[in-house]
Amino acid sequence: MSNIHGCADTSEIVNLFELDAPEFNFIVSGPDTVCLNQVFNTNISIDENFSNYNWSNGSTNSNINVNAVGNYILTVSNGTCPYSDTVNIVYEAFTRPEILIIGDTAFCLGESSELYLAKEYETYEWSSGSFTPNIDVNHSGQYWVDLIDSNGCEYRSEIVEIYVDPMPLANFNFSAPDTIISFSSYSDHANTFNWNFGDGNYSNAENPVNNYSSVGDFEVTLTVQNACGIDSLTQLVTVRPKELVDVQEVLSSDIEIFPVPSHGWVNLRMKNFNGNNYNIEVYNSLGQRVHSQTGHQSFIQMNLSYLAKGTYTLKLSVDGNVFAKKIILE
Repeated sequence: MSNIHGCADTSEIVNLFELDAPEFNFIVSGPDTVCLNQVFNTNISIDENFSNYNWSNGSTNSNINVNAVGNYILTVSNGTCPYSDTVNIVYEAFTRPEILIIGDTAFCLGESSELYLAKEYETYEWSSGSFTPNIDVNHSGQYWVDLIDSNGCEYRSEIVEIYVDPMPLANFNFSAPDTIISFSSYSDHANTFNWNFGDGNYSNAENPVNNYSSVGDFEVTLTVQNACGIDSLTQLVTVRPKELVDVQEVLSSDIEIFPVPSHGWVNLRMKNFNGNNYNIEVYNSLGQRVHSQTGHQSFIQMNLSYLAKGTYTLKLSVDGNVFAKKIILE
């Protein structure tokens, strides 16, 4: 090789070599994913030896112990090309555990549903007091589970509301035994109402009224129903004429009826009697009038021996007042 002046010289040969960058793999001893507020200690090292170590936390050791989440960068070299890599210690992504159900959240009394979780945990503590991975529930209420996973992280699951629909329970009462009777349902957990008044009349109302065309004793049945079942209640209802219904069993101290019980003859005595006319009526248990007579004396005998044995109501109307007394014929 010569220059512009014609001088010649021999150049120096330089050999260039491409050096392989150092490589390594991290060795993480301890958790690299932690839960919030978890106390931990993780050792980070590598699987190769180098002459220089420079960690992002300032350490120059070949390994470090860490107890906080973060990105830890290590740069190494053997006096040649440096090489860097990063290891991440992170918080575990929080997702509230979901309770899965085999069955329904609402069901009838006597049935049940199973609660469980899709993921496995180290420990389970259900709100019902159970410590198993799954539970059977058959009572109304709120259910959840406290969990600890393999990293020691603690969780509380979502809340599941369970409702147990009870069976219906039939119950009712009714008004005084007039021929027109009002019925009132006091049934529990009933959706439908079916009344049988015992006289060929029916109703689907919750609180119906029935007009009886005759007097007597009638078996009234209320049947109630909901989605879980059916229940019935039957009561005996006595229907009597209103004129007898309105008469209460009241006697003045000046009025005496004897003997009770009687074998046919019944005596009536009135003290301080003013001699006015009075009316006597006798009704049987069906409300039918079976005897009547008038009088104007302070003492009267009534022959009721022709009536059947049983309980009757004697009604006395005098001076605008009405008195009544139960009598028994034997």
